[in-house]
Amino acid sequence: MMRLLKIEWIPIRHNKSIWIMLGLYMVLFALLSYAFDKFEFNAGGEGAMLLSQFNLLKFPDVWPNLAYLGSFFNLILAFIVIMLVTNEFSYRTLRQHLIDGLTRVEFLAGKLMVIGVLSLTLTVFLGIISLILGSVNSPSGAIPWTEGSEFLGAFFIQTLGYLVMAMFFGLLLRKAIFSIGLFLLYSWLIENLPGWITGFEIFDYLPGNAMDELIPSPFTRYLVSETAPQLPLASLVATVVWIGVFAGASYLLISKRDL
Repeated sequence: MMRLLKIEWIPIRHNKSIWIMLGLYMVLFALLSYAFDKFEFNAGGEGAMLLSQFNLLKFPDVWPNLAYLGSFFNLILAFIVIMLVTNEFSYRTLRQHLIDGLTRVEFLAGKLMVIGVLSLTLTVFLGIISLILGSVNSPSGAIPWTEGSEFLGAFFIQTLGYLVMAMFFGLLLRKAIFSIGLFLLYSWLIENLPGWITGFEIFDYLPGNAMDELIPSPFTRYLVSETAPQLPLASLVATVVWIGVFAGASYLLISKRDL
């Protein structure tokens, strides 16, 4: 395991673009988390409403709310993973690794380890930000800070899912610009078309939709009901299944194709 991580660390250490994107992720997320309840949103007939009136950053609400905010930043992480995968083909480092004795299974395992470490690191970062802001914005006294923290786990699974899917697109097309383009087209349009056309709920369990549904939007909940959000188990199961599907499909790509 450590050998594979060392191999993966070499190109990451010297890639300024990746570090800039990670830094941008952390800075933007921290700033927007702090300002999350200071924005206004259009509430239809009720006009513009300040989010601060809902106290979005108190315990236990801070967990699902910041997890929802963090889900929008997964696109940056997907770009990073696509760059890491496609650079192996652009710079022919994968071929050299295979010549040096690395197996195709080890190559895939190394990329999955990087994805796991990246997902875990940013989940911990989200957790720290949530703890700080939740402590500052919650009333004094007994604070049920652990309540709702299961959405931290949901964020980890969601991030893992997006990144494994991004890895698959990178392996499929091998060129960063094409992989990113298809990833965006699929996530934003192709996957949603069947649901828009038919209205069948079964399409909610396609990979991107299932991952998105893991962490529900807080805004509708605050307008309609004050009940605590529930972790959607069906979306959780679907996401875990899709992680396995994309990992398996990635294995088939690298095992059957000429590298």
